[in-house]
Order: sequence, then structure tokens, then C-alpha cells
Amino acid sequence: MAVRREELYKIIDNISERNLEKVKEILETLTKYEEQFEEVEPTNDEKKVIEEAMNEDFHSFDRG
Repeated sequence: MAVRREELYKIIDNISERNLEKVKEILETLTKYEEQFEEVEPTNDEKKVIEEAMNEDFHSFDRG
């Protein structure tokens, strides 16, 4: 059963349109939630911990 090129293009277009719709929905949802959250400034204690961590050598594993 041979499928014509035009039919394949229609199938691809339909899939692409559905994927684009999903991407659009996801972006709209993310944008909606992003607007609900305000950027939070770290406390002085958190700033101190962050600064100490940035000034120290970081190793993701110990060599024992």
C-alpha cells in the first residue's frame, strides 16, 4: 500500500500543528505561573552561606 507524498506532508503538518499547540499551551502556563511568583531576596544568613560556598573549593565527591 503506497502512500502519496502529499498524504505524508498532510500527516506531518497535522503532527507539527498539534505539537506547536502543546508548546504554546505550556508556554502560556509557565508565563501565568511566572507572573504569580515574585523574586525573593535572600536573607543575610543565606547570603553569608552563598558567599562562603562561592569562595571555597567545591568538590562533588570525596576521594577517600
